[in-house]
Amino acid sequence: MKIVPHHTFSPAAGLHSGRVFSGATALLAALVLMLAPAAALSAGPASTPESETPPELAVGTPPISVTYTGNEGFLISVGNWKILIDSLYHEGIATYVSPSRAQREEMETGQPPFDGVNVALATHYHADHFHPEAVGRFLQNNPTATFISTDQTREALSKAFPGYEDIKDRVRGLTPAEGGVAREKVGDLDIQILNLHHGRKRSVENIGFLIHAGGRTILHMGDTEATATDLSPLGLANKKIDLAFVPFWYLLTDGWQRAIRKQVAAERIVVMHLPAPDANDKYINSLGGWEKVAADIKAAFPTATIFRQQMESAQF
Repeated sequence: MKIVPHHTFSPAAGLHSGRVFSGATALLAALVLMLAPAAALSAGPASTPESETPPELAVGTPPISVTYTGNEGFLISVGNWKILIDSLYHEGIATYVSPSRAQREEMETGQPPFDGVNVALATHYHADHFHPEAVGRFLQNNPTATFISTDQTREALSKAFPGYEDIKDRVRGLTPAEGGVAREKVGDLDIQILNLHHGRKRSVENIGFLIHAGGRTILHMGDTEATATDLSPLGLANKKIDLAFVPFWYLLTDGWQRAIRKQVAAERIVVMHLPAPDANDKYINSLGGWEKVAADIKAAFPTATIFRQQMESAQF
């Protein structure tokens, strides 16, 4: 699996970009192309921890395309479906990755690659996952899109966004009882909403999303601190999850790791809610720094994907 920035320039692509080369330059370019495969082989695997190759997909099975927008935010594309999750927020919270003004504008107004989003999801109403203005503008500019989140988030949106009356028919607030599951269907997109608590002492509602699209199954856990015992009644290990988006704290200690291995049992994992590599986060520093945390996660879950910068993309 190869991760690439959304906006990137490939030096090799420049050789086919319509430039006119002199004879000597053309010869040099040809030699570079001939030697490139050998150089790649001698160089060995990439030094970054995001270089694994996913298993072969069955014929007709669509890939899951993922673009990282920040913190726990992702644009997910499967077949004809585009899903934006935990991405519609503003400044967020210090040390966690937040979208720039330009990126926010792209998401809220449906500019590529955020055009044609069918469903926007928010796991809870914290400022690094949701902002009422961002969600309201998104729905105004995407008149066929649906927004799904918790009852608390729907209430916050209704109170804080002046144009709520015009979008309310496309807003769903669903918070099932703990251990229970609610379901929302958008066309043939099947979304199960899971109550996954954000810590026993917190009053904020946090939900996970189990998404079935194009024959693939995707789990996004939000900011949960649910234990293996909490997760067990949901039967996630039997859901054949292709890709799970998991908060980083689950991947660092034995108890949390067992919860992911035994109760989630996903084919692949994307790590989320890591502070930015250069954020100088106090908690991450107490664990030895960002690079050590990333290395520890990769040691425990070698095929886990860790995005290092916004708008990187990967396929699974």
